[in-house]
Amino acid sequence: MPLSVENGESAAIFVDEEIDNNDPEEEKRILIGSVCHTGAISTPGLDEARVILCSSVEDLDVKDIEITGNNLGCKGCETDRPFETEVVKDSVQFIIDDTNFKWNIDLKHRNRQVCNLTLTVGDGGVYTLVVKLSENDTGGELNNFQCFVGTSTSPRNFWLPIWLPIVLLLVFILIVLCLVLLYKRKEFILRKIGRWDPEQSANQEEKIEKKSTRLNSLDTFRGLAITIMIFVNFGGGKYYFMSSRCLARSQSC
Repeated sequence: MPLSVENGESAAIFVDEEIDNNDPEEEKRILIGSVCHTGAISTPGLDEARVILCSSVEDLDVKDIEITGNNLGCKGCETDRPFETEVVKDSVQFIIDDTNFKWNIDLKHRNRQVCNLTLTVGDGGVYTLVVKLSENDTGGELNNFQCFVGTSTSPRNFWLPIWLPIVLLLVFILIVLCLVLLYKRKEFILRKIGRWDPEQSANQEEKIEKKSTRLNSLDTFRGLAITIMIFVNFGGGKYYFMSSRCLARSQSC
């Protein structure tokens, strides 16, 4: 099967198994392939996932399929919400703008249901939704179609922007604690290497006592509070548990 793909373009290849009826004495199974050109796939935004709809059936045009969805984790949201679709080459693509909960996706072709499935997507993931004929299809009826979902691009690590600063902060705290411990044992270390000067040490302690003391824990708390306030005011990084939009639409957030 010849395959022509342009530079930077993606394509989905489907392989179906069919029975060869040309030889009635011996049942043979043959593989039939089809190609769905999906064009150049752009990376979804934060908390978004892209779904690419393709069809391996010649009589079923994906451009005529109506796609609606229900967010199963959102209370009070719009039901049977129609997705804004984009026709790209042989495919129809749409964006799911909330990857925190499962979605119920419903496909209809000219008011007849093609399939209904529950889809779990991840942040930044790209998924291919393929419509095929059912194995027990008898007369080409739309009700005998089946839908299969595959992952084209794996989702991003949702928690990396949170865990990375925490790990770096813990490493920084560990380094500071080690330096403080070394400073407290300064006299012991200097005595061991023979460089201890009692007069110089006494002068340094007098200077430290004259300095004004501050409550370090209070300063740390103020810094963390300001950091979190700035983070929340600028959209909370689109994390659903720090979003005021999420608190308004669902009590479970």
